[in-house]
Amino acid sequence: MDTQPLEPAAQNFLDVMAQVCTPVTVVTTIADGVPHGTTVSAFMSLRPPMIAVALDLTSDLLVKIRRTPRRKQTK
Repeated sequence: MDTQPLEPAAQNFLDVMAQVCTPVTVVTTIADGVPHGTTVSAFMSLRPPMIAVALDLTSDLLVKIRRTPRRKQTK
């Protein structure tokens, strides 16, 4: 277990998430000008902040997400 103190932003994130019954993330994409999405609930890591998304290989949304160009994350 990591016993090092958290940096303030990470501690704030943890404090907020502790107040939420079940953290939910919305995964979205746009295909042919139409928005598509689903909700997922899998909090994985605080350092770095990560969630897990598991879609069935036959998922229509997964096909659309794989066809969507990626955007670089900005800080």
